[in-house]
Amino acid sequence: MPRVTFGVASRLVGGLIAITVLAIVTSVLAIFGFSRFQSGFQLIAESEMPDLINAAELARQSESIVANAPALGVAQTQQVRRTVAFRMDDQVSQFETLATSLFKAGIDPSDLEQLRKFKFDLVDNLKRIDRLVARRLDADVESGKTIRTILDIGERLRRAEIAVEPKSESTSSSVDLWKTEAQEAVSLMLAGQAVLRSAQLAQIRKATADALGRADTIFKSLPGELAARARPVHDEIHRFAVGRESVFHRRAERINLNRGVHGALSRNKVISDRFIAVVSNLFYVIQDSIRQRVDQYSRLISNRSRILATIGVLCVIGAATIFFYINGNVVRRLKLLQDSMSAHVAGRAVDIPTAGSDEIADMARSLEFFVDAIDRREQALRKSEQRLVDAIESISEGFILCDSNDRLVLCNSRYREDL
Repeated sequence: MPRVTFGVASRLVGGLIAITVLAIVTSVLAIFGFSRFQSGFQLIAESEMPDLINAAELARQSESIVANAPALGVAQTQQVRRTVAFRMDDQVSQFETLATSLFKAGIDPSDLEQLRKFKFDLVDNLKRIDRLVARRLDADVESGKTIRTILDIGERLRRAEIAVEPKSESTSSSVDLWKTEAQEAVSLMLAGQAVLRSAQLAQIRKATADALGRADTIFKSLPGELAARARPVHDEIHRFAVGRESVFHRRAERINLNRGVHGALSRNKVISDRFIAVVSNLFYVIQDSIRQRVDQYSRLISNRSRILATIGVLCVIGAATIFFYINGNVVRRLKLLQDSMSAHVAGRAVDIPTAGSDEIADMARSLEFFVDAIDRREQALRKSEQRLVDAIESISEGFILCDSNDRLVLCNSRYREDL
């Protein structure tokens, strides 16, 4: 089997191919790495960042919805209450839109379901607050009307001496006592409109009933004509003091409504805290997902950077190895061969480097062959010239050899002696 040898051309081509392969591998890995980075950051920019923005907007909408409770609680007019309610409906609608977009983005359905549950509880409680506040405002309007009516009754009592003209001192005294007790009842009814606790209202209600009872006793002792003239005011005081139409019943209803509003506000605080916690948790889940994705791509970038740096170092090492290999096995040997040829041309005998089995070694051996052949021919020529000289010297007569221009080429010693 013939021996396989790798010549200079094969080594040069092999070195160039090796460098090219390293460069291609580096480029492919770099392009693949940058493509992965681009797709990863594009995913974050087009998908997860909008989700994070939606989650942040969801948190803002949640806080806005929660903030409606205090606004409803302190509403002083129906117009303000309706404005807050309309704004709340818009916020809930936006909240649903954002929640739906997060659901389509692949957020855990259980998290969104829990979020919707707390949202439903919160909105239901806010609507309950809205209804209670609406009733409370209506009660306040009716209370205002009642207070004005009671004040009018008080004014009519103060002017009762014009309407009732007693005919005797005892009758006048009875009328004054009736007016005093009736005025006491009116004052207590007015005082009851300012109390905030049911216990205080019950005490004032009892005191009013007692004063009204005393007024009834005195009223029954009045003469028929005076009783008839005082009855409209007396009956009106009765109407506002007792029964389901009484000012105390309405005030008790107002206190219960206020208590209901405060209870709903307290419950709203609990629901709001849970609601905000769920929204915040959803925001942090998305934020953590983006952070993990960024960390993942950061590690990937770091790993790919190390790989590319390693390949770059290998390329440099490979190129340096190929350079030193070609320099040592091709360039240096060609330089030595050139120096050997120059030395032999100058007539200096130097060794010719013939080691190897490539084209340079073949050239060196060819040079060695030619140098040896030339040396052998020169030696043969010198021997031939010596035999010619010896033959001419053996001639007893003078011998001379000239060229075509009559210039001396050769002569023997006999000729030189004859000269």
